[in-house]
Amino acid sequence: MAALCALPAIAWGQAESAGVETRFGPVAAQAVPPDGTRPGRSDILFRGASLGQVDGTAGLVKLSVHDEADYVLVDVALPDPQCRHRFAVVQVGPGDAATMSQPFGDCLAGFGARSAGGKLVIQLAQDGPAQPQRDPVVHEFVWMQDRVKELTGVLTRCEAAQTTAASRWTSVAPARAVRTVGGTGRLHFHTAPLDECRLPDLFVIQGDVLTVLHTYADFANVAYRNPRTGREAGGWVRLDRLAGAAGAAGAAVPGVATPGAAAPGTAPSGANPAASPGVLATPAVPAVPADPTDPADNAAPVAVPAPAAVPAPAAVPVPQTQDR
Repeated sequence: MAALCALPAIAWGQAESAGVETRFGPVAAQAVPPDGTRPGRSDILFRGASLGQVDGTAGLVKLSVHDEADYVLVDVALPDPQCRHRFAVVQVGPGDAATMSQPFGDCLAGFGARSAGGKLVIQLAQDGPAQPQRDPVVHEFVWMQDRVKELTGVLTRCEAAQTTAASRWTSVAPARAVRTVGGTGRLHFHTAPLDECRLPDLFVIQGDVLTVLHTYADFANVAYRNPRTGREAGGWVRLDRLAGAAGAAGAAVPGVATPGAAAPGTAPSGANPAASPGVLATPAVPAVPADPTDPADNAAPVAVPAPAAVPAPAAVPVPQTQDR
């Protein structure tokens, strides 16, 4: 099962629309005019047949989370400025099967989606200002084939982006892993593949050699070895600043070549030692609670395992060699 990026600019992979194509046929949202007794509604259709109606004007986004089925998120615009969204999820396939969930996620906003334990997990964020590395605002909802349940943990935006990336990243072959920093100015490390998760005091510059472990969207998960001390750091940097292969100085970094392994950290050369924690631990995703009134929940709760931890930048004091 592939998962979807949790970056706001591409969080759902495409803009909302009134119709999307899936491997099994089209899904569409068709406006139903008000009839005098109820406000306008939207009819959600699969291959022209109604799956159900939702209050309000619906936009559709095909999620790039898929397995034997495809998934479409229904984002319903509400008239209340204090509560602007409500959601439903449509599963289409395999074959001719199609199911739409009951509404969920009132007053939240789309953030991302991922897979965990073979299940679709949708991430919705609270509106309003938040510190991306401190404030828990992202709620996760797991699709249980016939209903949606909210997981008990609430994540920061950076934790949510990291959790999604760890379920989706592409590993980089050792022969292509060694890169040099190109461009001009500082290349900042991030705790997660999200621009707002930048570490302002931890960076490398043009000519520094990095080892790319994984790529995800516009970011690379990298390891760095300080050429003077031999100590190491890891984290996320913008992929478009990395040039082609470097020389032997950029050989794969011991201790961090295995995805998810946490390396002992140090600041890149020239980095400000006032930096961030050593290992970004992917937050544990709690088990989905059982409903004692539902016979389908008499079995043990469904646990959605979290991906492995990912090394993140950490620093120890390193003498400044140049202004970066």
